[in-house]
Amino acid sequence: LTIKQQNDLNRSIIIYLKNRDIDQELIDELIHNLSFNNTDFDLIASSEINLLEKKWSTVIRLQKKILELENKVNQLNEILNNNNFNNNITDSFSSLTTNDNNDLSSLKKINWLPTNVKQTLKAHKSQVNTISIHPILPQLVSGCNDGSLIVWDLLNSIQPEFINKNAHSRSINCTCFSPLPISLTSLNNSSNSSSNSIQNNDSNGLKNSSTFSKNQIYLFATCSSDLFIKIWDPNNDYKPIRTLSGHDHSISSISFKNSNPNHLFSCSRDFSIKLWDITNGWCLKSFIGHSNWVRSINLNYNDNFLLSCSNDQSIRLSHSDTGTGLALLIGHHQVVEDCKFVPEISNVYLDKLAKKFVSKEILDNQNYKTLGYKYCATCGRDDTIKIWLLPLPIIRPHRSPLPSSNPTGVLLADLKGHSSWVRSLQFHPGGRYLFSASDDKTIKIWDISLTNYDVIKCIKTLSGGHESFINKICFASSNGSTSKESKKEAEKQKRKLIKLDKSIRCTLASGGADNTVCIWA
Repeated sequence: LTIKQQNDLNRSIIIYLKNRDIDQELIDELIHNLSFNNTDFDLIASSEINLLEKKWSTVIRLQKKILELENKVNQLNEILNNNNFNNNITDSFSSLTTNDNNDLSSLKKINWLPTNVKQTLKAHKSQVNTISIHPILPQLVSGCNDGSLIVWDLLNSIQPEFINKNAHSRSINCTCFSPLPISLTSLNNSSNSSSNSIQNNDSNGLKNSSTFSKNQIYLFATCSSDLFIKIWDPNNDYKPIRTLSGHDHSISSISFKNSNPNHLFSCSRDFSIKLWDITNGWCLKSFIGHSNWVRSINLNYNDNFLLSCSNDQSIRLSHSDTGTGLALLIGHHQVVEDCKFVPEISNVYLDKLAKKFVSKEILDNQNYKTLGYKYCATCGRDDTIKIWLLPLPIIRPHRSPLPSSNPTGVLLADLKGHSSWVRSLQFHPGGRYLFSASDDKTIKIWDISLTNYDVIKCIKTLSGGHESFINKICFASSNGSTSKESKKEAEKQKRKLIKLDKSIRCTLASGGADNTVCIWA
């Protein structure tokens, strides 16, 4: 405050006290301490009597609002700087691109960030544990704690498109769509060639032939605390096609193989990870690598390696075909809730950070590109997110890899900002941002490009969408599958970026313990 403002405020305080039942000696002492004379208050104008309440309480509120707006402006300026599409993207990938026919200035969605809640879906009767968005359609499926499955049309979300109240008898813990469409004809033929016990069992076998009205569809899978995994037909009102059983405790997470969606991985509270053939319902492989509840699993893009996290506070890298453990990451001090391989497009950003911890020779090792993984991100109940450089295994020709002599990951970053458990992680389709959801009711966006900082920083916090814990976040995947021809074109990084920008659907969804799903835009 200026000197005049300070004097006016002090005078209004004294006038306020003089009109209250307060000892006059105390007021005289206050007048003296504030460098006033008693004669200054002989005449008090009627407009001054309520001056403290009318003026100065308003001034304080306005000053607080100004501070909040200044902080908001600074935050938005940071986001604008971070979203300089042309300069930042071109600089990051200039050493990787050679084709000048494509103009990167046309990129509009590759660094898209949500800002607020576009719509809230409220038909759930219990907390939403998991959500999935259809690979090509504007359709979202939510799984709830009461075992119900709710399908939403994102173009008309006033009411659910479909509700299955008895999808499972206990809570649905994870859902996922197959990354590629599957031929139901081959699925049916495989079922016909399986054993009679499977053919004749409605719960474990395929349903009637009317299910296969179309040749190829994206299948949908759910897992539950009722010990079952169920496969559903989205093209036929989500009718059940097959039920997989074999786990001895709650099933926490499931994941289709990217290259062969007839195969599905699952993990459970029985400490095991299983591989299933959904065409016949058989369990092809089961292995145990953790000493406690396995919370989540994630496959790398070529399906050769699997990441898992557990209540034993560790993250394990395994060879997916054999179950051989290749690396163990220790650093969390509580249950690890989620783990994700860092997408290949993000490696160019994290390489900058990793140079501070390992030699250039390790980072440039071509085996990382051959194996299809390099970094991973994990989160847990210690309120942190960690970024790791994964170790390389011993590669043996025509045989499965073995763990190296030092099968531990290198901790590159320890991201702190959430005030409670971090439940779910998702990488932005453009690769530059990491999203995290927490029990503190917020979603945080972390910039891993180090464009304006020397460390990974939270550049935005999404709040106000949920009134309770956020259990899951999910991005709409890129439209359509990648053909062999497009994969050849994508060998040029610039073409890959332009193709990716066109395919990004700019939809983020979150499910929470407040029985709602929020769509962010």
